[in-house]
Amino acid sequence: MSKKKKRSKKKGGKSKITKKELLLLTIYTIQLLVAVIELIKIIKE
Repeated sequence: MSKKKKRSKKKGGKSKITKKELLLLTIYTIQLLVAVIELIKIIKE
C-alpha cells in the first residue's frame, strides 16, 4: 500500500484526483441535491 501511495503522488501530484476523493465528492454532491429537493418540498407544502 505504501509503495502505491508514493508512486501516485509522484505521477499525479495535486492535479490528479484519487478514487477515494472522487467517491467522497460524489456522495457530498448527492447529499446536497437531496437536501435541496427536500427543501423545495417543504417550501411547496
